[in-house]
This record gives sequence, C-alpha cells and structure tokens, in this order.
Amino acid sequence: MDPADVPDYYDFIKNPMDLGTVKSKLEQGVYPTPDAMLQDVDQIWKNCQTYNNPGEYAYKLGVDCQAKFAQEWHAAGLPPKGADGGLGAGLGAGLGGHAIQPGGFAYHVPGAGVRLEQRQQPIAMGSLPPLAGLMPPPPLMHAQPPPLHAPLPMPAPLAPAPPPMPAPPPDWQGRAIQVVDTVMQLDDAVDFCEPVPASVSGYHQAIHYPMDLGTVRAKLMAGRYQHPQQVLSDVGYVWSNCATFNEPDSDIVACAEQCKLVFDRSWQESGL
Repeated sequence: MDPADVPDYYDFIKNPMDLGTVKSKLEQGVYPTPDAMLQDVDQIWKNCQTYNNPGEYAYKLGVDCQAKFAQEWHAAGLPPKGADGGLGAGLGAGLGGHAIQPGGFAYHVPGAGVRLEQRQQPIAMGSLPPLAGLMPPPPLMHAQPPPLHAPLPMPAPLAPAPPPMPAPPPDWQGRAIQVVDTVMQLDDAVDFCEPVPASVSGYHQAIHYPMDLGTVRAKLMAGRYQHPQQVLSDVGYVWSNCATFNEPDSDIVACAEQCKLVFDRSWQESGL
C-alpha cells in the first residue's frame, strides 16, 4: 500500500501484507510450511477488513478474494490451515504422490493451476521441471438444462430493499468520539483500548475481524466512518471478540460487559 495514496493506512495496519509479497516469498522458498504461507494470506484479509468499513467496495472485494483463495487452495489438494503437521499427506496429495523432503517450498505453475513443490534449496522460477504424474483437473460437470417443453420455474420474488438509514446530525462524529473517550477512561477498559498483540497465542486465528476502541477513535478522527451505524458495528466487534476468545466466566469478559453497558448508555444519551 503506497502511503502517498492512503496516508493513514499505517496508522491502523501494523502488519501490512499483500499477495505480491506472498508470491515473492514463495519463489524464494521462505515459507517452511503451508501454514506459514496461510498466516500471511490471512493477514491480507484481516488488514482489509480492519481498514475498510463493512459495506464498502474494498471490504466486499476482500471478502470475495478470501473466498476465492480458499476455494482454489482446496481444489489444489493443499492441506487446510493447521493440518500440515510435518507436510506429509497434505502436500503429497497435492503433488501426485511425490515424496516430501524437509526444507522450504515454492510454487510451480505447470499450466493448469498452482501447485506447491517441496525442495531443499531455493530454485529460480522457470528452472523447475514439470511434475511427473500430475493429473489435469477433472472437467466441470454442468447440470443438463430442462427440456424445451418443460415450464421454467418462476424466480422467487426479490426481498424489499431495507429502508435508508436516517441522516445523522452534523456533529455526530464529535459526539461519537466523546462516547468512546468516556468508555476508554474506565478502569475496566484497559484491555480494549489497543489492538490485541500478535504475541497472544491463537487470538488472530480465532478472531477474523479484530477491533479495539483506540482504532475506532482513530478512524473517527480520520473521517473513516460515513455513518454512526458503522461505529456501532466496529464497537460491537470489540465486545463480541472478547466473548468469543475468552471463557464466559473470566474477568475480562465481565469487564467487557461493564464497558458495553457504559457505552450503550452514553451513546443513547448523546442522541445518536
């Protein structure tokens, strides 16, 4: 992401990643396992969802790309995340039964889709030999159309469009900042004012849309929200992420519930 195009991007995104970097790391044999590559790819989708708001084009495009990547990964016969334990069966199945040796892996395009090739030392792209025994993908099966004389089913009626959101008051962003500040000053909010560190084991694998009150405030200050409902959506993730990752009777969940009560009351009192 070019800072000249998006000057505030790195204020929100601390671990930038993109598919070009992933491709370069694959070519250099940097990734020791498929899981290591998937962690970088997952970071791309998390960054997109953190910086962009739900409903925006870039957010939807990231969700579509994430789904397409998962589909292609599965179609290539590669192991799901967390299942590569030593790289045995997963990569072997995707490579036509080739033996797996220790070391990094790089991708190879034999002409009909992407595969991963295990190797000892980095090899320049273009010098990899074609993989023997690699079967072409099966042809796509299409359902037969109904006979011409058969009546076509009537399409289901479209659901009515939701009513437009009411226009917020002109000073709504300033009011929202005051509400967020009120909650951030609480003793119970100390764990919700900054992003959860990457060192917290398993958090970023379990939580797909991390959010914190400090990030919400920064996005408000930068004018990243177009409507108060977008603020409510992000703040809601702060509480739901906490409840998802932690035990129901833990102290931090109790703190989140208290903060949510204060936020909801302050939001209502602000007239938003």
